[in-house]
Amino acid sequence: MAGTCRIRAAVVRQVPPGYRTWMSDQERSRLERIRRPVDRDRFLLGTGLVRSMVSELTGLAPQAVPLDRTCAECGSAHGRPMLKGLPWFASISHSGDVVLAAVTDLAPVGVDIERIDPKRLGAIESVMPTADRSRLAGLEGRQRCRAGFQNWVRRESVLKAAGDGLAGPVRELEVGDPASTTALIRYPRRDATPMRVHDLAVGPEYAAAVCIADAAVYSVDMPTSIRGDVKTPSTGTTPGGE
Repeated sequence: MAGTCRIRAAVVRQVPPGYRTWMSDQERSRLERIRRPVDRDRFLLGTGLVRSMVSELTGLAPQAVPLDRTCAECGSAHGRPMLKGLPWFASISHSGDVVLAAVTDLAPVGVDIERIDPKRLGAIESVMPTADRSRLAGLEGRQRCRAGFQNWVRRESVLKAAGDGLAGPVRELEVGDPASTTALIRYPRRDATPMRVHDLAVGPEYAAAVCIADAAVYSVDMPTSIRGDVKTPSTGTTPGGE
């Protein structure tokens, strides 16, 4: 099944003022409980990006987009974003100054972004499967650090798309050659499910990736620039096949 995943990103220091007026009562309640201003801006920006994209795709007013964050386990408003009653799926991630959001009508989607920090590379490598760790063995310095973080965001995007998050088999996921910008992942809990991971370039300080469950082929619609001087490459399409 071929289709499109729309992705948008922005920096937290430039939150459009209109985003706050679009929020639901659930979102406003959660926003009030967030203590740090930067975390409030991240939350506000993530919900606003999803509402903006779904509005463009469906014609709904942004404030009418049925975005719900209710946790399936505890009922609190910190769960994965759901678009209730709409045939669309969404995912949100943030790290450092950047918030990344993805929307598609294909299948559950997972997006992840991490700011590259050499001090955390050891921890990331410690939870890699042996095959992926071996692929990094020949790399050094900045190249190895970037490849390690790209490996991590690929795996987390797969876990998010599968709906398992970090409770999933994070140590079992092999995500392929770091030199390749796409990879077809076999998820251990869904042997027959192809999950295509697509790397996203969000400036030199970040690693990012998107994954859609059950979608071996899809295009990525992402602008050539991100609000706030973070640059990305032009739109790309993932190849099909194994």
